[in-house]
Amino acid sequence: MRLSNFELLRIVAMLMVVNLHTFFQPETLSINDLTVGTLADYFREATSISAVNLFVVISGYFSIKWRLKSFASLIFQVFFWVFALYTLLLFLGEIDFSLKTFLVRLNFVVTAYWFITAYIGLYLLAPLLNMHSKYMNVIGGVKNIYYI
Repeated sequence: MRLSNFELLRIVAMLMVVNLHTFFQPETLSINDLTVGTLADYFREATSISAVNLFVVISGYFSIKWRLKSFASLIFQVFFWVFALYTLLLFLGEIDFSLKTFLVRLNFVVTAYWFITAYIGLYLLAPLLNMHSKYMNVIGGVKNIYYI
């Protein structure tokens, strides 16, 4: 079952995540350094910071259906893009090849890919969460809301 309003909200959440990724390293600014541009950046960040939570809550609303094929596809996509980005940075001369660095980048659990690690954890726990939700609906007659 797909509801177009939730799908639109999920697309907005994705765009908000892209917006967050346009910011570089956070900087501390003094009151004297404030410009219209920095205030606009702070506003953009403030309005987009909840994007990840929103995306996860919407995904939870639709109850992730665990399938080995889709889980394998997710893992393949992660490794593919890590490899593709590493190769691109290598050809652009941004990094030098090192087997150790390559293996560290493939280990997405300890690098900057925190969201994919959290999403894989959520994906692995989804059958338990779905079962618990169905059980609570039968017993209590009230649908649980999970705050993630």
